[in-house]
Amino acid sequence: MTRITDSRILAALALLACAPAGYAATFCVDTAAELRTAMTTASTNGADDVIRIKTGAYSGAHPINATTAFLLGVQENFGLTLQGGWVPLVAVDCGRRITDPALTVLSGSNLRKVLLVIGNAGTSGALAVENLTLRDGNATDRGAGLHLFGNYTGNVRIEYVNFFSNDAGSFAGGASISTGGIIEVRNNLFRFNSCPNRFCAGEIFGQTASPSVIRTFFGNNTVVNNRCSPGAPSCTGAGVGVYGPSRGVIFNNAFAFNDGFDVDVSPTGANVDLLFNNINESSGTPANSIGNINVADPLFENPLAPDYRLRFSSPLRDAGTSNLVLGEVDFNGLPRINNGLVDIGAFENDDAVFRNSFENPQ
Repeated sequence: MTRITDSRILAALALLACAPAGYAATFCVDTAAELRTAMTTASTNGADDVIRIKTGAYSGAHPINATTAFLLGVQENFGLTLQGGWVPLVAVDCGRRITDPALTVLSGSNLRKVLLVIGNAGTSGALAVENLTLRDGNATDRGAGLHLFGNYTGNVRIEYVNFFSNDAGSFAGGASISTGGIIEVRNNLFRFNSCPNRFCAGEIFGQTASPSVIRTFFGNNTVVNNRCSPGAPSCTGAGVGVYGPSRGVIFNNAFAFNDGFDVDVSPTGANVDLLFNNINESSGTPANSIGNINVADPLFENPLAPDYRLRFSSPLRDAGTSNLVLGEVDFNGLPRINNGLVDIGAFENDDAVFRNSFENPQ
């Protein structure tokens, strides 16, 4: 195997930094100001960009929009990946990524939205948000943790993100996502988000009519302890809403301990399939409902810690379907499938009892 020296790595990075417009550009940031600058540059530089965010906490008001901490305006047909968990490796800054969303925190400080993404009409740049905690967002409307909207057709993937303690003034405290592209929200944790209406953990609206082709995917997420705002009698459910003219599928998700409905497909239920989830209460009639279970206590390791891994005795173990796109690893960076079958929720049980076809001694 060829050994790559530090000097060769540095030379490659130097060439990348000098790449002309149209080529991938990579940013390494470790302050809120640098992150905002990188997002502004990436929105118009004519390149497929990756913003690597070093581990740490990021907050403060955006200088253009004080009601938002971090703002991205999608103005071109190039992709952008926003990744947390980066640390130095030898002489290379942002040379290694640690898969742990808790290590990179974007915060609204209970004063503003955390991440606002506006997609301009006619643009189709794909967006990925990975390995981050979006917490303590506050919004007068919707999407206090993440608000992504606009008449653009870019594909969106949200993966390994912890949406924690975000409060919206109308809908979707955790995340509000609307686009004409393919939407994938998988392997995330939604907890203690709140709102006075419904979809308090999150809402996904697929804009493009596709009755025969699935374009909206909400899978292998853990959605727990989301709340209706105090004194909000009109709040019907603090779980997740998936709706719109796009065909959608909700699969392998662990819903537990939420106020009201865990799942709400009532606006356009005929466009949504519910497959192999743990759901205590739902609203609306889906197109198909297959393999779902109703377990009041999923037997998490310790939800007060919080630790939402599944105990070995959990009925959610090996109860999911592997017939949809899962991702290679779970929320903790461990293999997505253990013991040959996928678990329900963001966390795959990593007990090695059957990993090598032998039982562990007790």
